Parts: sequence; structure tokens; C-alpha cells
Amino acid sequence: MGLPNSCGFTIILVVGDPMTKFGYFFPMKKDYDSKKVAEIMMQNIVKLYGMPKSIVSDRDKIFTSKFWRHLFKLQGTTSTMSSAHHPQSDGQTEVLNKCLEMYLREPPALTRVTCPPDAVDSNVSQQLSTRAHFIAQLQQNLHKVQQAMKFHADKRRVHMKFDVDNIVLVKLQPYRQMTGC
Repeated sequence: MGLPNSCGFTIILVVGDPMTKFGYFFPMKKDYDSKKVAEIMMQNIVKLYGMPKSIVSDRDKIFTSKFWRHLFKLQGTTSTMSSAHHPQSDGQTEVLNKCLEMYLREPPALTRVTCPPDAVDSNVSQQLSTRAHFIAQLQQNLHKVQQAMKFHADKRRVHMKFDVDNIVLVKLQPYRQMTGC
């Protein structure tokens, strides 16, 4: 079941930045293809941040296509897929999806940002340089916390190595997302 039709859009592409935890939501039409998704990514993500070093995606045919594999190879981007029937492997996307559900149910109020009339160029440039320093410090702290979280999560994980022709038992259960609302 998809979203209700709104100006021809029935799908939302969710993109999350793991460093800033910022989420982007892009409306798309049902007949999207690799080219359309690439255009959205280039115009909205790559333009602002540059090409990502790594991308975690679901197993949609768009991200498993030869086009995307070739693009990632050319740009030096690593691509990993979330596990089938286990989308919580990328926890940030799960949080963004819950936020999106909440936004769709009750949109946030729009606010208007205005600059104070006494803002001068030197004042603004000083604030921007201070802001850049704080952002760099926050990124370092977020990276440390992410590494600590990974360390603690990996304590309970067992890495299994399988060879070709090994027989393994796989138990698949459909994932049911519980909404926060």
C-alpha cells in the first residue's frame, strides 16, 4: 500500500545524513527509475555535501542496478544493503521513517527566520566562523559516540564465515514496523 496521491506523487525517498542526523524527504512518482533517483541525489545531496563515502540502502532494484554499482565504483562510494526482513539494521532510517509518519499525520508549523536589522557583515562572518568550529567539534563527538555504540552492539554479535556449498538454515520472518503514534 502506497501513499495517497498528491500532485502525482505517491512515494517518498528518505535520505539521512549519519553525521548530522539530518533527514531529507523527496516526493517521487510511482514510475521512478535510476536516472530520476540519481537526479534527485545530485541536485539535493551531492550539491550540498559532495558524493557520499558510503550508502546504506534497502534492496530496491534501483540501488542494485548496474547503473548505481557503476556510479558508486566511479565515485569511490561503498554501498551496503540493509538485511531483508530486518530494516532496523539501519536504525537512523527507522527513526526518520517514524518522523516522516508523524509529519504526514500532523505537519509541523512553518516558521519564518529573519535577520535582526543590526546584523552587519563582520558580525555575521564572526558568527559563521564560530558556528563552523562548533560543527566540527560536534562531528568529532558524534563520530566518537557512533564508534562506542558500534563497539557495544558488536559485543553480542558473532561473525560467521560460510564457504560455498555450506548448508545453512535460514529463518525468515516478515518484519512488522510498529508505529510510534
